[in-house]
Amino acid sequence: MAETTYTREQINDFANRMITFQHMIEDEHLKHIFKVVSVEDYSLLKRIYGHVAAENLADPIYVKDLGQYLNVKSDRVARIIQHLADNGYLYWELGETGTHIRLSEIGLARIKEQQEIIDDFYYQVITKMGPDKFKALLDGMNEFTDLVKKEADNM
Repeated sequence: MAETTYTREQINDFANRMITFQHMIEDEHLKHIFKVVSVEDYSLLKRIYGHVAAENLADPIYVKDLGQYLNVKSDRVARIIQHLADNGYLYWELGETGTHIRLSEIGLARIKEQQEIIDDFYYQVITKMGPDKFKALLDGMNEFTDLVKKEADNM
């Protein structure tokens, strides 16, 4: 079987469609799924929760460690934390060994509530698409993502 080749114009069209598709999903359709917290807040809270759960939920997260974990500079981490604290999702504490944060009960509840909505939504999607087609799609997306990362690293 002959390998398919694409012109620069076709590749450009594909790239623009991918970017538009990603933007459309993130901006237009995800607002129907993210009813409890915003996409950005959920993503951050989930990563913080993942970091805490991997350690111990009762343990504090030091701000410098969170910056390293999120791969974000300290000034940006402070703004992120303040935003999440302003919404009641976590709180700051000043300890003897440095500034740290803890997830609040509200933050934990919001993560769990939002996750349930996401799980229910994707259960419906997978059911309608069919598990085998969905797995093939995920496999293709993972392969595509790996290739994009490798090519970007080589630039």
